[in-house]
Amino acid sequence: MELLASLGARAAYSLNLLAFCERLYDNTSCSDCTIVFTVCGEALGPPLPGHKLVLQAASSHFAAMLTRRLETEQQVQLVIPPALARQPLGPVLGNIPTAAGGGAGQGGGRPAAAGTRAPKRRQAQRKDQADENEQPGKVPRKEVVDLTLDSPAGSPSHAAAQPTTPPVPAVQPVPSSRLPHVPVLRIALVSPAELPAALLAVRFAYAGRVDAGCVRVALEARRMGDYLLLGGCAEACDAYLLDALAAAGGGAEASGSGAALYQHQALWPAPEAKPSFAPVLAAARPQLLRHFGSTLATLNSPSLRQQLAAVPADALEALLESDGFGADTEDSVLVLLRVWVAANWARTDAAARQRLCGLVRLAQLSPAGRCVLTWLACDHAAKGPSRQAGWFPITPLQACHVSTFAAATAAQQRRMKVNAACPDWLKTIPRTPCIPPAGLSFPFSLGRTQLRTALADHAAAGAGDSQPLLRLHPRFSFGTAGDLDHVLAGGLELRVEVHAMRGESAAGVFVYAFVPGAYQAQGSSVTGIPGSFFPAWLRVRLTVHGWTGGRRREAFSGMYDEDEGGMVLGRLG
Repeated sequence: MELLASLGARAAYSLNLLAFCERLYDNTSCSDCTIVFTVCGEALGPPLPGHKLVLQAASSHFAAMLTRRLETEQQVQLVIPPALARQPLGPVLGNIPTAAGGGAGQGGGRPAAAGTRAPKRRQAQRKDQADENEQPGKVPRKEVVDLTLDSPAGSPSHAAAQPTTPPVPAVQPVPSSRLPHVPVLRIALVSPAELPAALLAVRFAYAGRVDAGCVRVALEARRMGDYLLLGGCAEACDAYLLDALAAAGGGAEASGSGAALYQHQALWPAPEAKPSFAPVLAAARPQLLRHFGSTLATLNSPSLRQQLAAVPADALEALLESDGFGADTEDSVLVLLRVWVAANWARTDAAARQRLCGLVRLAQLSPAGRCVLTWLACDHAAKGPSRQAGWFPITPLQACHVSTFAAATAAQQRRMKVNAACPDWLKTIPRTPCIPPAGLSFPFSLGRTQLRTALADHAAAGAGDSQPLLRLHPRFSFGTAGDLDHVLAGGLELRVEVHAMRGESAAGVFVYAFVPGAYQAQGSSVTGIPGSFFPAWLRVRLTVHGWTGGRRREAFSGMYDEDEGGMVLGRLG
């Protein structure tokens, strides 16, 4: 029990000491140095009060800066306690470096000038003061010694000891004209945007923890802590990132999500300095999968598509190589890759694109997807990898090999894998299905006011109008994620059209399948696909609701599937 009580007392003492240090941050109380952040030599914001004892203990970089500062000070004031006043002054002065004695790179300072009679006079003064302090009723007083160090030119000067004002029990402030020079620690930043991270790193020296608020600031603070040689700062930042990833879950707008971590990959530590960062990356990958969810969730959400375009190649690679990334078909994976490549063409090279394209499981493409693959192979052969039209690095012979592999038996496939240009192209392990057994619903709508206005304008055009058919395009709603005029599913772009003929009382509602517009590129043969050229097998049910007596009712429901002959791919654009 006594041991437990002792340990508890020590823990409480440590917590109290840490709380005291934290209260010193940005506090002028007991401040004996100043921190100034600069950009291109210009001060950024007001100076930050500092405390040598805390900063020297937390950072060897600060300790070195303070040592160099002592070597270049022009004026130092010493407040000597009575206990030290009875000791010879020579050893105390002998430990003070001088400007003339050299800077940090010159081996430190030198003792105060020797061979003069000033030390003996000071000793005699202290003896008289000690005798005076020992008299009854006298209050011991502190001795203030102003020592003017050698000037940069090297001319020595010595000031005699000067007593303070008459002794009183309370400490009297030193006149501002005789205040010592406060060391200034200058921290150079690249831009003002780094200031929050720099302040966070300095605060860590006092508080021992990191409260970054977002992934970017935590990564910048980690890098700033490495620069300032703050022991434990990197580990504290990594602990914050782990907590942020755990708290973010799969929220699309979460500032601590795995996607946010990958978006700031430029701030990651160097590979050789990643031991404590490895758990952060390990936690970010599954969180990244939860964030984007699946191909359908990402392609059909405007906000997620924007976030996908912003992630670096490593983040997309983590998605594509995972079996846990949900997909309806591998065709959608190919479309998702094309969406990212189109947005990041200027930021990637041929090697990075080839690495990503090698992760698509081409053998699992649908017949329509293999048709698209053939066109991509022709574009690559004709345009080369430096043109966007030839973005997918596959030759016509390799595309033919993939199509043959998809139609082969299991025994034949085992033999064909030996000559595979890219192993993952012939990978037969399916990804996690993202469509539940009951299917997914994509609601679309056409406003009543919009419909009435369009019909009235069409009717008013009269018989002289050369376009008797009115085409209206409903939009698909995805709640807070926005709305689109199409849905991407099965590697196809699905659009709904409402057709109304002038003079007829009924309108028709149709769903059309197109080659996704993401494949469009200047000079690409995919752009010139003729209408009704290739069949597209996709199970889609179209349901139309109407209103009767203020109540919604189902007006039509029809299935598009293989038994009905499927759909045909329309023309791009």
